[in-house]
Amino acid sequence: MFIFQREAVSRLNIPCPALFSSVSLSEIMSSYMPIGDITVMALCIVMIMLLTQTFVKKDISFRFTVFMLIMSFTSAVANLILQMLISVPVTSVVPVYIIRLVHYITLCFVPFVYNIYLQHPLRLNVNRNFYIISTAAVFVITTAIDVILTARGTGFRISSTGRAIFGLNVFSLIYAMFYGSILYSLIKHRERLLKRVFLGIISVNIVSLFILFTQSVHSQNSFTNIACVLPVVGLVFVFHSNPYDTEIGTVSDIFFYSEHDTRIERGRDFILMSC
Repeated sequence: MFIFQREAVSRLNIPCPALFSSVSLSEIMSSYMPIGDITVMALCIVMIMLLTQTFVKKDISFRFTVFMLIMSFTSAVANLILQMLISVPVTSVVPVYIIRLVHYITLCFVPFVYNIYLQHPLRLNVNRNFYIISTAAVFVITTAIDVILTARGTGFRISSTGRAIFGLNVFSLIYAMFYGSILYSLIKHRERLLKRVFLGIISVNIVSLFILFTQSVHSQNSFTNIACVLPVVGLVFVFHSNPYDTEIGTVSDIFFYSEHDTRIERGRDFILMSC
């Protein structure tokens, strides 16, 4: 049907609409697609609404989770606005620079808080105040370096023609540092978590890293926020919708009775120990 329409249009010497134009896969992969950030925005809103309305324990871990979702939402909104601003020749550069900083700072806040969140279930003896102060200093230094790179013409900048030029991004190094710390803590102290919990958390982080690697190969940034919010979704499912008790490092009596009945029904051998 579309072939006949295209031939008819060409006979009338009418330019073919964009629907019939050929676009290569490389062009699609190298262009920004807002569907990623819109999905993150919707996901964060739905999860915050459900978490605040369900009967989950409203402890410090819960507040960390909500904060990470808020940061993910803010980062997605900022990136969407940023891409809209630079899609046309930029006439005012200050809003572009501010929105870009908001996007990357809120994005890096997610793995930063993720590290703090893991300190409790992994039972890490870390001075939280020192960690927060030192990380705040890193954020300030990174922001200053980014501004200097922009001023020297080696970082992100707007050309005289209003076109955005992507140079060295120091925030990606901070993001990689946080993620390296997360993976190191999980792998080193994996025996402090239930095996299922560890596999659930580490698998989500591996999928997240795979998304980041895949889009970097194609010079994409449409799915950065999706990759950032997926580990947070994993925490919600593992710790806030699962009968896992982070205080004693095991599952609660709800899971015990369920596992007991399941093993009896399937004829599996098991040992009960009373300590």
